Amino acid sequence: DLWQWGQMILKETGKLPFSYYTAYGCYCGWGGRGGKPKADTDRCCFVHDC
Repeated sequence: DLWQWGQMILKETGKLPFSYYTAYGCYCGWGGRGGKPKADTDRCCFVHDC
């Protein structure tokens, strides 16, 4: 779930997940904006959105 995702990101990267990833690439954050995923992290968001 979203809470577990946030905790994993914080633990692994030390970054605050919601402020850093909510507008990352084409698919991370609320809803996808379409297009080809920009990086591995964006590809992960794409897989979980679809």
